[in-house]
Amino acid sequence: MMKMREIKFRGKDEFNKWVYGGYYKKKDEKVYIIERMTIFIEVDPKTLGQFSGFFDKDNKEIYEGDIIQWDYVPYIVEYLEDVGE
Repeated sequence: MMKMREIKFRGKDEFNKWVYGGYYKKKDEKVYIIERMTIFIEVDPKTLGQFSGFFDKDNKEIYEGDIIQWDYVPYIVEYLEDVGE
């Protein structure tokens, strides 16, 4: 049986600290990370990224926008609509 990846996001708050949880965007275009289902923390939309489901060599989660190195070449992690990955 295939294990489902956890759907979660991260973004930087007003103190430039990462916050993790669900994602919510209001009609006024403000973006929030939802922690523990009751706490909405506004984040900078430019820092918003979704968890990829992958981990680095140190078992740290990899998110969209992260820079990873593969065969000594740096890559930016991004979602590709046409590939769905």
